[in-house]
Amino acid sequence: MATYAGAKYTADHRAAKIRYKTLTGTVKKSGSGVARNVIIYKVGYPEIVAGEAISTSGVFSISVAAGSNDRFRIISIGEGDENSEIFEDVSAEAA
Repeated sequence: MATYAGAKYTADHRAAKIRYKTLTGTVKKSGSGVARNVIIYKVGYPEIVAGEAISTSGVFSISVAAGSNDRFRIISIGEGDENSEIFEDVSAEAA
């Protein structure tokens, strides 16, 4: 919010609220949950990791700082000769 006091311009700077949201899912191979490393990037910032976890039983839940319009890329890293799975344009739910 900006105000003008006479000829002097002053600005009221307020800190943005950081909200945490959760990204959850299950990593499966042949219908069963499998342990995989899961990495999350915020779309538009491919070099900054927003969160990561290891899905020990296939299930993962990662809390990330996110606004209402933020979208994420979730990558499940494949093992051995497996391809990694990538999910694009995912939104997070409120934690």
